Amino acid sequence: MNKYFKIGDVSEAKGFSVQTLRYYDKIGLVKPKYVDPETNYRYYSSTQFYKLEIIKYLKNLDVSNDELLALCRDNDIDEWDAFFRELSRRVRQRIDLLHQSISHIDELRSRIEYLKSVNEHDGIYYQHFDNRYVIERECHSLPTKDETIANFTALYKDVSHFSLNNLFQSGAILSCDEALTRLDYEKIYVEVSNCPELDRVPNCRVLPAGLYVCINNTLTDSQSKSEQLLEYLRRSGIKPRLIVEEYVFTDFIEYDNPKMALQILE
Repeated sequence: MNKYFKIGDVSEAKGFSVQTLRYYDKIGLVKPKYVDPETNYRYYSSTQFYKLEIIKYLKNLDVSNDELLALCRDNDIDEWDAFFRELSRRVRQRIDLLHQSISHIDELRSRIEYLKSVNEHDGIYYQHFDNRYVIERECHSLPTKDETIANFTALYKDVSHFSLNNLFQSGAILSCDEALTRLDYEKIYVEVSNCPELDRVPNCRVLPAGLYVCINNTLTDSQSKSEQLLEYLRRSGIKPRLIVEEYVFTDFIEYDNPKMALQILE
């Protein structure tokens, strides 16, 4: 009996819980070498330790029990070789996805840094933006209207459908009359990461990089702040190339009276 190890000893030595070892016995993945008929105690042989190490390694790579059962049942060296080739492909794919996730996280952190900086501005200011990649829908109503909310819901469905990285930033594209006295809503947008998938999205566009003249406002003072900015444009002789109203959620998760930023590209 000395050549056998109790289930508790195996659990401690190989890092499996007793419950997991019992489950592996039940499904036939790793059955004890000997079961005492009187006590029903399970005993394992040292020759099974290598198999347990392989199983632990593969489980850490999310290999399923069904895959393990098939491999261990047939125990064919060519099947193991083919499996490891496929596993290598899967792991490399996961690494690529993790790199994409890191890039997405870095973009979100940059967004948060920008949101934190918005509160530092009072009145008219200039802000440089890199290219912003957005998907958009035509919409002429205010942000709080049911039509706008429904259109934003449709945009977020597009984000999900095309597997785009959502930067949790949204806004509107506005137009202005020739006299620079009135702003009108034209479209709404959701910002996403630049990625190859954008080529498949019919309603995507780039908000061009450049120096924007900006002013912050909220829903309660939107009219007066837009008039202040338009007056500045008239006085400065600035002809807008693009007018953006970005919704700046400085509390990030929930908001009652979100801050917005009118941004005009000269």
